[in-house]
Amino acid sequence: YNQTNEYIQSQIETFTMGVEGTDLPIAYGEYGTLKVAGALYAADRFDFERGVEIPRIGINMLNAGACGANYWILFSEFFSTDDFTISDDPDKNKIMNMGLWGFKDEEYACRPVYYAWTLMTRYTEIGSKIYHVPLKKEGITLTMLQTPENKWTYLISNVNEQAEKIAIVNRGISLEDLQDGLEFDKYVYEEGALPENGVDALIQSSGKVVSEGRVTSLEVPAYSFVVLSNLE
Repeated sequence: YNQTNEYIQSQIETFTMGVEGTDLPIAYGEYGTLKVAGALYAADRFDFERGVEIPRIGINMLNAGACGANYWILFSEFFSTDDFTISDDPDKNKIMNMGLWGFKDEEYACRPVYYAWTLMTRYTEIGSKIYHVPLKKEGITLTMLQTPENKWTYLISNVNEQAEKIAIVNRGISLEDLQDGLEFDKYVYEEGALPENGVDALIQSSGKVVSEGRVTSLEVPAYSFVVLSNLE
């Protein structure tokens, strides 16, 4: 939170530079927003904002040279064998309470970040080529992924307080694809528009975006995470 994309990328590059010039991939075993108390408790686990910041950090990781990352922890779970306590006091809490969904006291309900993380995992595939996109506009960060089957996904984060119009130039599109342009489904994580029915209710496409040649133009809502993809 409250850090620019430039700062986040520079911090990540201190690690990715360690494998520069080699064929070694680098992935992050876990990451979060640093809104924590100790090792077990995420203070922002119920916040909409976590679902914008987690993808934003992930996009910056990919642009800085990483090939992937894990969300920690998948679901809130009993972590300590010494005691069994669920508490908002981080000194007393014994649940690893930062998951994509809660523990039994929450009836295992999905948290807002679940819907953002599932957008990232549904429309990114192992083996994809990552196109690192330079930062051009304050508050906007994005990256592009191309599957071996020539399908595309654009991950876009906007942490500004207003909507932003952007144009994405994709020089990796083949001349054959340029004949008709690419048609993407558009998925948006934004406040007030999240599913309410739990694990079976994922964010659905809100429409189509069609590129003009190599250029894809769209408006990214204020403080949101957007995925464009032609993966089926």
